[in-house]
Amino acid sequence: EALVITHTPPRCRFWNLNLWNPYMAGYHAEYEPSSLNHGSAVPNRDGTITVVISRTLGTHPNALSTHGHGGGMLAFRWFQADHVPATPVCQVMSVADAPTAPT
Repeated sequence: EALVITHTPPRCRFWNLNLWNPYMAGYHAEYEPSSLNHGSAVPNRDGTITVVISRTLGTHPNALSTHGHGGGMLAFRWFQADHVPATPVCQVMSVADAPTAPT
């Protein structure tokens, strides 16, 4: 399965999304990406950001991997945001049905 998250980042100095283990430590990012930020994310045409999270790295440019872990935490952070961002929209779907490119 894949967790597909779409959010609209507010105007802010910096934002990121990190996948963490229960001890708030990142996974092995030297093997596959486990975080995304305002400089590395590829936006959709409407300015939203879609992230595809799964146990192995997908083909979407904003794909993140849990490195095979079945549990953990997600940490969204928005620094010096103009406003509180809207709650991200989350969907669980099969990896085969997950987006492979920005929309």
